[in-house]
Amino acid sequence: MNGIDGYCKNADKSSRKYDVTFCLFYYKVIKKLLGLSDEVYFSYLNRYFKIFQEYFNEKCKENYKVPGDNTEFIKLLKDSLYYRVTYTYKNSAFLSSAVAFHFRNALKVDPKCLRRFSKRKLIKICSLGGGPTSDIVAIVTVLECIARKKGIMLDFRITVIDFDKRWKNTCITVLSCLEQFKNATWKINFIQTNLSPVFFYSPETCKAIQEAHIVTMVMLISHLPSKKLREGKMVKYISSLLQPQAMLFFLDWGQTDLIIACGGNLGEIDDFQLVYEELCDCHTLDVKAVEKLFCLYKHHFDDFRSNLSLNVFARVWIKNSLSSVKSMYPVSKFQRFQTNFEKFKPVESYLNKDSFRSWENAFIKQQETNGLEPNFIKKKINYHIQKRNYMLSNFKKKTKFLNEFRDELLHEYDSSKEVNDLESTKKYEEVWNKYWIQKMRFSCLKGYIYKFVVSSLLELSK
Repeated sequence: MNGIDGYCKNADKSSRKYDVTFCLFYYKVIKKLLGLSDEVYFSYLNRYFKIFQEYFNEKCKENYKVPGDNTEFIKLLKDSLYYRVTYTYKNSAFLSSAVAFHFRNALKVDPKCLRRFSKRKLIKICSLGGGPTSDIVAIVTVLECIARKKGIMLDFRITVIDFDKRWKNTCITVLSCLEQFKNATWKINFIQTNLSPVFFYSPETCKAIQEAHIVTMVMLISHLPSKKLREGKMVKYISSLLQPQAMLFFLDWGQTDLIIACGGNLGEIDDFQLVYEELCDCHTLDVKAVEKLFCLYKHHFDDFRSNLSLNVFARVWIKNSLSSVKSMYPVSKFQRFQTNFEKFKPVESYLNKDSFRSWENAFIKQQETNGLEPNFIKKKINYHIQKRNYMLSNFKKKTKFLNEFRDELLHEYDSSKEVNDLESTKKYEEVWNKYWIQKMRFSCLKGYIYKFVVSSLLELSK
């Protein structure tokens, strides 16, 4: 796999390690969920998966393009254990990778938070809407890895709050595959409740949120009806329940309506300090992990359809302590829009000449071994060269536009801060929206390049 090795030479080694770990972990989870490793069960899952792809989109939401009233059939599909297994196969490795990536970056920005976790020894995590527990798997994995390096033993108590009780057994099965909960499922609590009607939470739900040191909202508010999303009450109410110095971790699809419902353009929540933010970035699973994923499942599925890259939005807040309502973690607006923790950097990886040459040499050797004609191989290589040049040109243009809008946004922010009138604020909002659009386009281009990279590299795995 010289092509992949060449591509990976500039990658973040620790991120790569987590991604491969998550792929192996969820493969083990799926085998456990099915009860047996018998190939018969995978053949049933493969059959279910083909139906699933017709009635659900890549985000595992109902595909409304399918004609007719499919309500009852969708319900039947969701009632099946295979639905939760399919969701795990399609999303869990990717979501755990995204959560781990942004959680680690938040800890880098705020080392005080990591020190507090290390001192506590017992960490309580409350996952809201987290039936699949991808967020908990990621956070526990990251914290345990850091703790081991420091010679510290951590203990965890987990509460998962989800409206769908069908996730309860799956949730416990997934977490029991982590060493921390292998023989200690009593550390896991599942509360079935609907979080959308705020002010009506049960005492048990409120207590779980109030006592947690980390509260996560991963892929939660994107499931809210549009009206409730616009009201923005859920995030405000939940945040009011958190204890001082608790972390609120948010990750969802990179959409403006979700950003507005989650602290607005400035990411402001009363009594909280925004310590980390990624407005919109194409998160990607490392290609070494993709290779591993492909090898694990290629004998089970006719079609490889696990999610490998999607645009996500992430924010992390810390609740101010009672002793100080001032900014304990000053993050300037300049830092917000200048700091990029982008994981997939095409120019430094695949679009880099050395990396491309590495792939080209590996591809030529493979095709010659397969007995293909030199002219055919050359034609294929030329196609890749043209594609690479086109993508590189586009990427440089998008980067230039993004930087220009970022500079304009910073200028408008400074102006609105000095004047603080309605017109100035409106101008800032307009520029912020333009900046987000550029960020989204930039992320989409990254996703396009990444998909081409993955398809090219997987040619070497066949």
